[in-house]
Amino acid sequence: MIGVLTKHGSEYGVSTMGLAEHVTRLANSGQVDAISLWIDSPGGEAAYIYDCVDAIRAAQEKVPVQAYISDLGASGGYAIACACSRISINEGGSAGCIGTYIAVRDFSGYMNKMGVKTYVIAADGGTFKGMGTFGTELTTDQQDYIKQRANGLNQLFLKTVASGRRMNPDQALKLADGRVHIGAEAQKLGLVDAVCSFESSLQTLAMSAKPRAVKSQFRSSQKEARTMTAATFQELKEALPKASAEFLCEQLGKGADVATAQAAWTANL
Repeated sequence: MIGVLTKHGSEYGVSTMGLAEHVTRLANSGQVDAISLWIDSPGGEAAYIYDCVDAIRAAQEKVPVQAYISDLGASGGYAIACACSRISINEGGSAGCIGTYIAVRDFSGYMNKMGVKTYVIAADGGTFKGMGTFGTELTTDQQDYIKQRANGLNQLFLKTVASGRRMNPDQALKLADGRVHIGAEAQKLGLVDAVCSFESSLQTLAMSAKPRAVKSQFRSSQKEARTMTAATFQELKEALPKASAEFLCEQLGKGADVATAQAAWTANL
């Protein structure tokens, strides 16, 4: 999970909707023993953040899901990390930036200097309709309304942090000042569980997934290996629509069946 978070994704970062779907698909595949979210994100828009949080929590009912913050897990990026059962961070990484804001630019002063006046004429009762239109000034009531929206979204953030980090609401609120905290300080404050390398976090994750992995290996050795039939290129393409042609040909050359190819693609991801 790298870059700015938006609902549908962009060239600058990840789609929270896509992330939720991917985690759900992996957890339901029966081919995955655990999931690690690699996070390097400043956060982004609030849209779909908490739906993604719910999806990760649902996935944890089937497989362990842990987060690793590599350099930056801030704002929405940290909220998503809090949905995981464990958060690790590299020594120089930063975690936190708990809080919510809504930015609205007021160009009315500039437009007045240019001799341009903008009127927003709304239907009766539409006090807040068209607020923030370029060239208009935000009224006090409109500013208060925006503040209420920010507070409402922030309550979801605080709830996510408090439940995910096993804090009481007052503890979460105390940390919600918009600051990030580096490595050991983040651990001291309870924002993360460990300061370590990514490889070390994977070892911890592997330990939590070991019982399931043993069962999977047993089933494979006793049943699936006996009945494995090599898949055709078309079958592989249909089962793994996002896999490259090179990867599909490699699996074809190995005589892999669909389940084996899916497991290999998951490991590749």
